[in-house]
Amino acid sequence: METRKIRDTEYAIWIHGTGTPVLFVHGFPFDHTMYVPACERLSTRFQCLIPDLRGFGGSAPGGLNGHGSVEKPVFEMSEFADDLNELLNSLNIQDKIVLCGLSMGGYISMEFVRRYRSRLAGPILCDTRTTVDPPAAAENRHRLADSVAKTGLVPVAESMTPNLLAANTLENRPEITAFLKQMICRQKPEGVAAAARGMACRKDTTELLGQISVPTLVLCGEEDKPSPPDIMKEMAKQIPTAKFVTFNQSGHLPPLEQTAAFAQTVADFVGTI
Repeated sequence: METRKIRDTEYAIWIHGTGTPVLFVHGFPFDHTMYVPACERLSTRFQCLIPDLRGFGGSAPGGLNGHGSVEKPVFEMSEFADDLNELLNSLNIQDKIVLCGLSMGGYISMEFVRRYRSRLAGPILCDTRTTVDPPAAAENRHRLADSVAKTGLVPVAESMTPNLLAANTLENRPEITAFLKQMICRQKPEGVAAAARGMACRKDTTELLGQISVPTLVLCGEEDKPSPPDIMKEMAKQIPTAKFVTFNQSGHLPPLEQTAAFAQTVADFVGTI
């Protein structure tokens, strides 16, 4: 890992390999390590860039008071997208990139499409949505944000994990469950809270799908509950250049649950750009 001063904070980033740059954006409430097993395979062919988003992993929260209030700060998805653009500048990456975002990382990727699409060779949208949260779901995010300062991340890990993984993973792969819980529990409560509020107020990006003119890969675990395959297939239909792929025995996290298949699918896609 190395660190970079990005806007008002410091970003930690894992960089391995050479070739076409592929920027991986993690989900909520995770960090870069969710992609490392897959990127250890991919870095033999491509340059893999995996940052910890502000307030997650080794990256500092930075300007927590930039949005929202002092008591309830907000990290907007557009703010993360601006961070990633500045991160690419700091790394002097001038080639067009492949941008892979999972879940919240997909929300951020769509904001990157809105603001910096000229930098994209092709997006990979993985287990995500373009629509906003229904009121009840948005309220749940606010409740989570308010609770983590008091109770920490252990309750979040315990409640989220069963909804994120496929049945086979939960029943037969305890190491994945343990890894996921540990990753969630080590996050910074203030970063998790600010990002949860940002997701609750995010903008609908559905209208951008039809404007994507570069090759696009849409990926989904067949047992994904937060972003089911039927929803993601409809997203793919709205992108003129999209290819849609699902993964057997995977829920919301194909990079962890089906690492080899995920890495091969990404490699096949990037190799054609």
